[in-house]
Order: sequence, then structure tokens, then C-alpha cells
Amino acid sequence: MNKLETKRLKAIVSLLNGLELISHEELPEEQHNALCINVNGWRYYPSFQFDEHFNLIDNLKNNLSLIREGRDDTDILLWMISEKSVLVERAVAPPALVSKYLDNGDLEGYERLLSAEAQSHKYVTAKPCDLIDDPLFEVFVEDWLKSDERVIAKVKT
Repeated sequence: MNKLETKRLKAIVSLLNGLELISHEELPEEQHNALCINVNGWRYYPSFQFDEHFNLIDNLKNNLSLIREGRDDTDILLWMISEKSVLVERAVAPPALVSKYLDNGDLEGYERLLSAEAQSHKYVTAKPCDLIDDPLFEVFVEDWLKSDERVIAKVKT
């Protein structure tokens, strides 16, 4: 077994130990397309992706085919249970104020402005699995899949 296979096996064991799982037999057949961990032909489904009636939560169901493009369920589940910080709102200093500092050659004032701007950005730190039923889940999905193309809301500081 090579190093990558060993790391993957350890990740799968971590998933199995850290999640509440539903076996293939316990889950209604119409939900068998949910994310699962497959170990030697046995399929286990993390419970966080279902509501109390074992229906796949809409936010996940609506993004499942997109999330699965080029990724297997184990990779997706590892992403979902790992804490991430995502920029959801970018603070922007008023252009007139930026120009004022630059035109006057006040580099210290300009640096303070940039520092204040950076401290005003809004981040959300969470595990995507904890946000499945929240609109922010789609922001995390978009950041993961299309971070370079993602449009981040801007707010004047």
C-alpha cells in the first residue's frame, strides 16, 4: 500500500469513527443516491445529510451533481466535515479616501486604511455539513468548486 492509499484509508477510518452513519439497509431506497462511504461493498450514509424523515436535505440535493463532478463521495465527505473559513463580504474603502491618501503621499494613512479595510471583511468559519440547511452552504460549495470565479459581495467601509 503506497503513502496516498494509506492516507486515504486513515481518512475513511476517521470518517467512520466520527460520524453517525446509516446503513444501506436502513435507508429508504429512493435515498440511495446520497453521499456514502463504501467499505468492501458495505455502504454507509452519514446522517447529517438527511432530515428527520430520511429525506436528503434540499440544499445538498440541489448541489449534489455539481459537487460530485470529478470527486468521489469520500473526498466530498472529508470536505464537508472539515472546518473552513470563507470570505462572504469584502470591505472596500471609498475610492475618494484612497485617492486622498495617495495624492497627498500619505503612505502611513493609506496603510491604516488598507488595514481597516482588511479587518472589516466578513468571514464565516464552519464545517459545510453544519450549514447544509443554511443559504451559506451554497457559498461554501461555490468557494470550494469555483473560488476564482466567485462573486463576493462588497460593502463600503
